[in-house]
Amino acid sequence: MTQQGLFALFLFLHVLGAVVAFGPALSFSLIGPFGGRESQHANFTTRLQEMLARRLVVPVGLTLPITGAGMILTAQIDLAARPNWWLGIAIVIYTVLMVYAIFIQVPAVSRVVELTKGGPPPGAAPVNAGPGSAAPGGGAPGAPGPGGPSPHVLAAINKVKQGGIFLSALIVIIVLLMTVKPRF
Repeated sequence: MTQQGLFALFLFLHVLGAVVAFGPALSFSLIGPFGGRESQHANFTTRLQEMLARRLVVPVGLTLPITGAGMILTAQIDLAARPNWWLGIAIVIYTVLMVYAIFIQVPAVSRVVELTKGGPPPGAAPVNAGPGSAAPGGGAPGAPGPGGPSPHVLAAINKVKQGGIFLSALIVIIVLLMTVKPRF
C-alpha cells in the first residue's frame, strides 16, 4: 500500500471512529431530559447512557489516538511546527475529554444509576421537566414534588448534566479545530 493509500485508510478509520464514538455521546443531552420528564423511565435512560458510554463511546474513542498517530506518522506531520499547532491543541483537548469521561463522567452516571435504582417513589415529580413545564403542584421544573427525587439525587443528576455540557463543548471545539485547521 502506498503512503497516500495508508493515510487515506487511517483518515477513514479516524473519522469513522469519531462519528461512532462521539455521535451517541452528543445524543446524551437529548436522552437524559427525555427520561427525566417521565420519572418511571429515568433509571432506564440513565442505564442506557451508561451502557453506551462503557461499551461504545469510551472503547471506540480510545482508538482515535491509534488512527491519529497513524496519520501523523504516515504524513510526517511535525506537531511542533507552527502551522500544525491546531492539531497539538486538539490532541490536548481530546486527552482532557477522555480523562474526564473515563474518570469523572462515567462514574458520575453510574452513581445516578445506583441512586435511581428501583424507580421513583409513587407520585414522584419529573426529574427534569424541561423549559416551560412545571412539576406537579406548580413547582419549578426539576424541583422535587411530593415524593420527588431527594436533593442528593438531584445533585448527582446536575453533576452529570454539567459534565455532559463540558464534554459536548470539548467535542465541538475538537471538530472545529479538525475542520478549520486554524493558523496561529
